[in-house]
Amino acid sequence: MAQPWREDRCGSPSRCLKARHDNDYIDISQIRIFPTAEEIASQCPEFLPSIDFSSPHFLVDPLKRYIDSNYRLLRHDIFGPVKELLRRTVPSLDQKLPSSARNVYCAGVEGLLVNLPEIISATFKPVLERLQRISQTGGLRFQHWILPILAGQTRMPPPAYARRTGFQFYLESIAKPILANLVISPMVSANDMGVTSKLESCTELDPGQYQGLVAALTREFTLIQGPPGTGESYLGVQLVRILLRSKSEAHLGPIIIICFTNHALDQFLERLIEVGVHNVVRIGSQSQSQTLCDKILEGSRNSTPKTRLENATIAKAYSQLDLTVRSIEGSLSEMRKVRNGETWGKQFQAALAGKLVGKLDQAESLRQTLDEVHQGVDCRALLTADVIGITATGLAKATKMLQRMHDNGYWLNHPYLEDDQDDGNGRSCSNEWEVQMAKALVGHIIRQGAYDSADIAVLTPYTRQLRKMRAAMRTEFEVLLSVRDEVELVRDGLETKVDGSRSRRPRGLRLLTVDNFQGEEAKIVVILLVRSNLQKTVGFLFTINRINVLLSRA
Repeated sequence: MAQPWREDRCGSPSRCLKARHDNDYIDISQIRIFPTAEEIASQCPEFLPSIDFSSPHFLVDPLKRYIDSNYRLLRHDIFGPVKELLRRTVPSLDQKLPSSARNVYCAGVEGLLVNLPEIISATFKPVLERLQRISQTGGLRFQHWILPILAGQTRMPPPAYARRTGFQFYLESIAKPILANLVISPMVSANDMGVTSKLESCTELDPGQYQGLVAALTREFTLIQGPPGTGESYLGVQLVRILLRSKSEAHLGPIIIICFTNHALDQFLERLIEVGVHNVVRIGSQSQSQTLCDKILEGSRNSTPKTRLENATIAKAYSQLDLTVRSIEGSLSEMRKVRNGETWGKQFQAALAGKLVGKLDQAESLRQTLDEVHQGVDCRALLTADVIGITATGLAKATKMLQRMHDNGYWLNHPYLEDDQDDGNGRSCSNEWEVQMAKALVGHIIRQGAYDSADIAVLTPYTRQLRKMRAAMRTEFEVLLSVRDEVELVRDGLETKVDGSRSRRPRGLRLLTVDNFQGEEAKIVVILLVRSNLQKTVGFLFTINRINVLLSRA
């Protein structure tokens, strides 16, 4: 249960039976992003923790404190002045509605609607929601260098892609024309006089810029700052050119450029295009640049080929959405008749409102389906780009889509042979080593805390392997088998009857044959292919459409 708290005189929170208001919690993930009426009316001062780590704070863990402080301070920056204004204004609005507004139906809810056109939720809500998720998962990249009390304790290593033996950065893209073999090692220091003097003589960079360049190339986390006009953007363009030159050697994907404002993002991407970097995709439709009009992701999406399944899903969703919209329009027409007095009755009004809400939910579900398909297409468009441009707010909104760009399929090749078969029908294959490996893998994933057993499905093409998986895993996990797989176990002589004692609870580790996974989904899918023998035969998995079915079900 969420625990409310208040601020003591010393500035640190303590648990109490009565909170200052109904949106006052220790855990920031419990705090609603938009202020509640009780929060607005509260006369108690907000708890605004200091970002100075030497100041007292109720959280000891540095990461939790950092995220907690940033969430509370950012939320106060957004809503603090608004809450103060409403706190002074709302009491004066306690007046009766004019007669022209008394026939508005409000489903039994009384309240005050406040329009704040200058506060656009899309500019802050994704960021605050992301901070709430980090407070729960603890996943903050480069936290060792970001948190003040940890930074500087060890020497910062080069980026992961630059740690391979023999790797070098090729700088001919920024060198003077007569110098084509300018390279630096990722192991050098930004203060190495030999390197910096070479860059000074071979490039157009000034001393501050070439020191920043070396630092950015040789450290996995770098902050370069300076007053306006000192060339930070120019240096950023040169960094991108160098990284693109090393893209194939370093096995790099697209470079993501993040700016706080749309204007700054447009300017930076335009400069890249001016120096010959044309394979650019900009996420977001707020660009005012004519140069970037053909680089917007929405346009790239339309030119990216779609699979037959994606085309079919889009066509079906739009068809259903069209019918739903027409139905919503009909419901609104009926409600207008109610308002105009052609029909009446509170029960009838409530029924119409309930039907309308259901149709709106259906439309939202269809919209989410379309978003999922478009995200898949967008990911393919982005993966072909050299540079992806996005604002900081857009990045918080697009986190899920960008995560989908990572490799999410992993193959494990092993030398362990399958078990001896009891018969030659090809349906009784099993591999004990794969069973034990899958059991250990599932246990490891669950112990990390990000997923539970209900998020995982373990698949195999063979019923004998399914039987062995159930026997091995039911000792540690709540295991669920489909009725169809139970029937197949009996049909293949691996069970004498359908197990009527199996768990009927909806949550648990799912074990299925591939054929019976149709129409289902899981966050993590583990597939055991089983076949490994001296004869080098794979049975029915040799058939192309069989393996296609297996991969598509996963």
